[in-house]
Order: sequence, then structure tokens, then C-alpha cells
Amino acid sequence: MAMEMQTFPPRASRGQPSGAHSSPNRIPTPAATRLSVIPENNDVAAPQYSSRSSYRSPFRRTAPGAAPSESADDLTNAYLERIRGEGSPPPPYDKLHALRNNKYLAKRGGWKRFLLIFVGVLLAIIAIVVGVTVGLANKPSARDFADDQTAESSPFPTPSTPPAPNFPAGSYSLPLFLDEIITNCTSNPATWTCYPYATYADSPTNSRATFQWIISSTDSSSQPSENSYMISSTPNPLTVSIPPTPLRLNLPGSPYEAFSFWLYLPKEVTPRAAITADGGAATCYYARTTFKATLYTKMPREYPPASENASAGEAFPEWPFAVSVVQVAGGDGGAPECYRMVDGRRGERVEGITAEEVDGVRGACSCSYKNYLAVDW
Repeated sequence: MAMEMQTFPPRASRGQPSGAHSSPNRIPTPAATRLSVIPENNDVAAPQYSSRSSYRSPFRRTAPGAAPSESADDLTNAYLERIRGEGSPPPPYDKLHALRNNKYLAKRGGWKRFLLIFVGVLLAIIAIVVGVTVGLANKPSARDFADDQTAESSPFPTPSTPPAPNFPAGSYSLPLFLDEIITNCTSNPATWTCYPYATYADSPTNSRATFQWIISSTDSSSQPSENSYMISSTPNPLTVSIPPTPLRLNLPGSPYEAFSFWLYLPKEVTPRAAITADGGAATCYYARTTFKATLYTKMPREYPPASENASAGEAFPEWPFAVSVVQVAGGDGGAPECYRMVDGRRGERVEGITAEEVDGVRGACSCSYKNYLAVDW
């Protein structure tokens, strides 16, 4: 018996009325139910999102009449815990943490290399510090260097008579010769004289002038400092009288090391020639002259000759080195004031004596003494 097949009308597709029938030659597809969007002006089509979100709110309501599985407070706490777990802030910056996570140190052997480099740098710093400290400790002072240079390259011979242990302190005789006389400060050369009135060029013997000076230490210690000495002179009417004056050490350690001093002194001159119309005696006064002396401690002396040294009549030992002395008047000192002498007393002033000038510059008068002959020292 033949079975009858029951036929059914075609099923309406979603979004199409049930009364509409699709063509029997086409199979309906989801892509066929919607048209593609053609962008205009080269605009990119907006992305298509599903109408159903994958996010499900924890606060969705339950079906009416059904008891909620969780309370609102529990859901809120669970949601907050989820946020804290997924988006917790990074830990605060830690240098040690950053060092541990360094990609170079994280490699195998990275820490060993780091420690070796650190130890090498530390040893280099220690070596530099030790080297600088030892170098500064062993560095010779300027005075030692000068002494070495003096011992190796001193142009002067060793003195035949070594200085006393307490040198330069002591009492000394300084035999010098008058080297030069200059009378450019006055219109009458007779108003400026220098003892003993004859220069070395005139007579090496008659030009001799002896100064007697005393050098004392102002420091009571066993080793006084270089600038703690005073100098003064013994009373001598034929030479300049020096009050106690401090000494200064110049060029210490060099071949030209010397003690020096200078001061202002008045000068009284008895002219050796007549300066008055009647030829009477007169005396000239210079209110201020500059007296300067230099006592060398290494440069040898050359005067007087060896045969005349240490004469029996000298009360003080001679200074064993070179000496130079100069006394200068002029400049702002003005012309000398000369007066007649009557019975040993000052009389009227002698007129007509003026200061000399050369090209508008006031000249100077001087007396120069020394005990060496070389002029290039």
C-alpha cells in the first residue's frame, strides 16, 4: 500500500513574515538578509559589534518569584575584589628591586661580573688615594729643593772660615771699602761727603771703613725663626749709628740668600772745602736719608785681602760673607740746610745752596760701600 507523503509549507526565515516565501532556487543565509555598507569618500566602515554583550552585570535581577542566590552586599564585595585582583597598582619603586630585575644582571653570571667590576673599581680608588697620600708625604719642600740646588749649582766657593753655630747671631766687624760717591742732590758738591772720603779707585787701603754691628735673636727658643733677628750698631762717631732694627731674610736657600734692613736717618756733613765767602766753618744737615744694608749668607767677600783679615786690633770677628751698604739723600728730601759754626754752635744759615735737578727730576746723593769687587753678582 502506497504511503502518502504529507507536505509542509516552507519555514519562514527570521525577520520575514510567515506569509512570504523564499525563492525555491536560493538558500537563505544570514549574509543574504542584510546588505553590505559601501563606504563613501573613502571612509572606513564602522566596526560591527554584537548586540549581545559578553559582560553580565553582577547586579542582574533574578526571575520574579525566585530567591536571589547572593545578596547585593556579597556581589558588591566580590566585584570589588575582582577589580583589586585584576587592576592592582604596581608596587612602589625600589632600587634594590630594580637592580635584581636588571636584564643584564638576570643573566647567568651577571652578579659575578658585577661584583668583580665593583671590587676592581674599589681597589683602583684605594690605590689612587694611597699613592697621592704617599706622594705628598715624600714631596720635598721648596726649602729642601733650594738647598739641593745650592749644593749642586752654587757659583760660590765654601768659605774658609765656617760661620758660628748660632749664626747669624753675634757681634761682627764689617770692613768695607767706599765704592762710590754721588753728589747730584746739591748745587755745591762739598756739602755731601762720605767717610773715609777716598774711594777704592783712589786707594784700596785708604777707602776702608769699618762698621761694628750686633745681631741678636728676639726668639728665646733653641732654633729661632729666620725673621726673628735684630741689628744695631756700637757707638762710633765716624760711622752711621743704627738703632735696633729688625732683619729680613731674602731669597732663602738660594746662592744670594741675605739678611737686609733699611731705615730713615738724618745725616750731618762737615764740608771739607769752604762753602762761605769768608771760608768759615760750616755744617750741613740732611733731615732724612735712606740707609740700607744687605748681609749675604753665602756669597763670599773679597775685601780686605786675606793677608789683612782678622787683625789683632779687631774686637769683633769679621762677617764671613759679602756685604753692601748704601746711604741715599735727595728726591723728596730737599736740599741740605747749611749753617755757619761759631764757637761750636750753629750760626746763621748759608744761602745759595739749592737742590740740583736733571730734566726736571731732582737728583740724589749717595755713599756706597761693599766688600766684594764683582759687579755682576
